[in-house]
Amino acid sequence: TALTVSACAKLPTVSEVKVGSDIQAGLSTDYLYYSPSGPSEAATQQEIISGFINAATGPQNDYQVAREFLSRDLAAKWNPSAELLVGDTRPVIEVLGSSAATVTFKAVARVDQLGRYQELVPAISRVLKYSLIEENGQWRINQAPDATVLVRPVFDVLFKSYSLYFYDNQDRYLVPDTRWFATRISTSTRLVSALLAGPDYWLTDAVNSAFPTGTQLAIDSVTVDAGTAVVDLDASVNSTTVSQRQRMLVQLTATLTQLPNVFSVQIKIDGVLQN
Repeated sequence: TALTVSACAKLPTVSEVKVGSDIQAGLSTDYLYYSPSGPSEAATQQEIISGFINAATGPQNDYQVAREFLSRDLAAKWNPSAELLVGDTRPVIEVLGSSAATVTFKAVARVDQLGRYQELVPAISRVLKYSLIEENGQWRINQAPDATVLVRPVFDVLFKSYSLYFYDNQDRYLVPDTRWFATRISTSTRLVSALLAGPDYWLTDAVNSAFPTGTQLAIDSVTVDAGTAVVDLDASVNSTTVSQRQRMLVQLTATLTQLPNVFSVQIKIDGVLQN
């Protein structure tokens, strides 16, 4: 059975549309526009796949609603941020027998896990494969690609461009590297993780970073309290100089203060706050 997912072709009509919190007041909860619905009782395979695709409009709590369509095992492992496909046509679902399905999607752009945006010219047709099982008498997806799909109008609402800041080769000026992320509480963590991973390939020869190669977060979270973001770095930065740490702080501050709830940044190294 082939089905066109009309809910993904425009602003969703099957999900509750909500007004987000005032981002100028700070992000204490995920800031979103859509609240997709979870699976209904005795949903068919077609409804499970359709609902799962539509749930990409709700990235709050690490795509909590989308995970409700997955088996217990897959829900714990699925990585929705690995790849985002952006399209200008509606996804088409084809259910194959009782336990398999495909979603065909014409992608005009993609965003990877580090927020790097790539236009796809010409557009490419992607076929995503899924399998389903019965779990406690309900159909659930037990195999799915680490990817989400959105049509352009929804992408434009949910995602925002941010700059990661690196130094020019003389360490005199900050150079922006544009990335795209959904506006969520975890955006600060994703920005720092992308900054630590380094510049996009086309900027590699033109910029420097004060962070030693391989530097990572000591804990997978950048906390924000009363307008101050605390970045806890691992032991890779133990051997850095005071001057290098100051330049690291400049990069972090320029990057994180784009967020409406961040006004200053502090660095921790091995759990010790740096002055």
